[in-house]
Amino acid sequence: MGAIEARVDGEVDVIRLETRFSKAISYCAYAAVVDGLLIDSGFVRAQEALLRALEGRRIEQVVNTHAHEDHFGNNREVAERFGAEIAAPAAGLADIGRPQTVAVLPYQRILWGTPSPCRPAPLGPVVRTRRFRFDVVPTPGHSSDHVCFHEPERGWLFASRLISEAKQGRAWLGSWMGDHLGIP
Repeated sequence: MGAIEARVDGEVDVIRLETRFSKAISYCAYAAVVDGLLIDSGFVRAQEALLRALEGRRIEQVVNTHAHEDHFGNNREVAERFGAEIAAPAAGLADIGRPQTVAVLPYQRILWGTPSPCRPAPLGPVVRTRRFRFDVVPTPGHSSDHVCFHEPERGWLFASRLISEAKQGRAWLGSWMGDHLGIP
């Protein structure tokens, strides 16, 4: 199971990733695709659904919002299939490089699976695609390495678990976040 849930501003596709089991307990993950950039790759058990949703697309880069296995689980497979470069927050590189050694609860392994190791580059302050520029904004909270991706010209904020509402395809900006980003 995995399908385009929303198209935002005619540019961003939001992909909902779930399995029968995850859906039964009301869990899903989201990935977003914009201009050859995949933001988060979801969890291993939803790999087939993600790859189906990405068929025929240009994927040049994969970036992760944080180093939790339900957000970087398919990095290696996407990189191999599409020839994409991978980048993630520097503080999460060790976990993404050795996911089998990360201490997780048993339900997490059952629900999400164990990702294949990969070696992403550390994210810099900006991610560029052919047409867009995304500022990388550190937003620790859900995890200490969490980042958001902000595209200032379009006003997009890819916030993952922090404050996103992917069903609406929009992110709510609390006043503290707007102040941090310089958004009125």
